[in-house]
Amino acid sequence: MRGNIKPDPVYPQDIPGLLAWLNQPPSQWSAVGWQNAPAWAALVDKLIVDLREAEADRDHARRMYCRAFVDLVDDARLDELLLDEAAAKIADNFDWDCFEKDEANP
Repeated sequence: MRGNIKPDPVYPQDIPGLLAWLNQPPSQWSAVGWQNAPAWAALVDKLIVDLREAEADRDHARRMYCRAFVDLVDDARLDELLLDEAAAKIADNFDWDCFEKDEANP
């Protein structure tokens, strides 16, 4: 027998497995990795959906924080403003983007 035969690397059907496979030079991508492609594609799709939901949750929480913060501020200049206007003014003072997606997520 000449030399050692390398076993095909194992790439789990998860995101770390996909990243491990992609980190190899393309010339070393094995058929084992390509067989995992449908599972990896489904995981990446789910990851994107999860990230979008997390971003929407973060934006909603930021808007609620800005609105709640208005109640804590004793500022005569804000007394005549509506709640959202006052919250937007405070957000602007702190350079926060509290109302970026307000129309899409009331």
